[in-house]
Amino acid sequence: MFAYVFVYFLLVFFVFWSLSSDKYNIKYDNIFMRVFFILFLVMVGLRHEVGGDWYSYLLRFDQIKNWGLDLSLENIIAKDIGYDFINWLSAKAGLGIYGVNTFCALIFLIGLFTFLGTVKNKYLGLLIAYPYLIMVVSMGYTRQATALGFVLLAYTALLKEKPVHAFVYILFAFLFHKTSMICLLLFLNPNTIRKNYRLVFTILLCTIVIFFLLGLQTVISSFFTYYVLSPMSSEGGRPRAILVLIPAVFIVLFNRVLKNKFPQDYRFWLYVSLIAIMISVFSLLNLTFGDRLLLYFYPVQIIGFERMIEAFDDIVWKGFSLLYVVNGFGVVMLTWILFASHREYWLPYSNILLTMFDQ
Repeated sequence: MFAYVFVYFLLVFFVFWSLSSDKYNIKYDNIFMRVFFILFLVMVGLRHEVGGDWYSYLLRFDQIKNWGLDLSLENIIAKDIGYDFINWLSAKAGLGIYGVNTFCALIFLIGLFTFLGTVKNKYLGLLIAYPYLIMVVSMGYTRQATALGFVLLAYTALLKEKPVHAFVYILFAFLFHKTSMICLLLFLNPNTIRKNYRLVFTILLCTIVIFFLLGLQTVISSFFTYYVLSPMSSEGGRPRAILVLIPAVFIVLFNRVLKNKFPQDYRFWLYVSLIAIMISVFSLLNLTFGDRLLLYFYPVQIIGFERMIEAFDDIVWKGFSLLYVVNGFGVVMLTWILFASHREYWLPYSNILLTMFDQ
């Protein structure tokens, strides 16, 4: 527990330090962000017996190590072949499950830190991402975290008006978690359609053709059966949905204000916010598929809360909203650590480097 809380307070310190112009020097920004990148890479990649699916992933690694990589079309369609390939590669290199986790953590963090390059205060964005995306998702749900890393790269590419790059990133995401197909909706945002409507149409048409040629409609059917029709519920789905709804609704309600402050991408985030709001409804109903799909729209959380602080010039509003975000996410983290029913899979935090010293 101490390790998780310490890192959060470290991020809080850097958020306020970066805002104090008399002490903060922008030239140190890249240095400290690289330090945080390495810290999280070690923390996530070299974790030991941490995460709800640790033993499931370990079993999958042992199966691939012993039986090899199955490249049959049936397996490629049914399984997440990108994740299987990383397992096979790590087994061949003798790196074990730690090699798999480190590579997947690297993809996730590259995506996250690249995306944070689009926000004004990177430390605030990192603080918002930490309690759930880093602490829970990247250390507990490796396949979807890796897919999310590629999706975050797709977001950044779309913001830079590079839809082809974005499409390639989403294809890679699909190899690690098939739920990432929902991110094809990102190409229908007003900015991309207005400037590249023919390209968007081609991308979507090619995707549909590939799906039917490979028989991937069965994947959609199995996803619908497993996540939608099953009685499974997602614990914590409601509070997570609320934490996405607050910034998404803010972006929608204060669209005119944000249009003046951020004219270059307000349409994009308005569109993404509307999708996030619609998916949040399913999460509020405690449906697992809503919680799974909403994960790909968590960038709205980072953007929305940051712009909530920046939207108005009033110093009181800025101070109040900043404290609201910092304290709010701190409470979220502590509540999860103290009361989540599956918290024991994350507590206490352990790292393979620490176990080596104990021997």
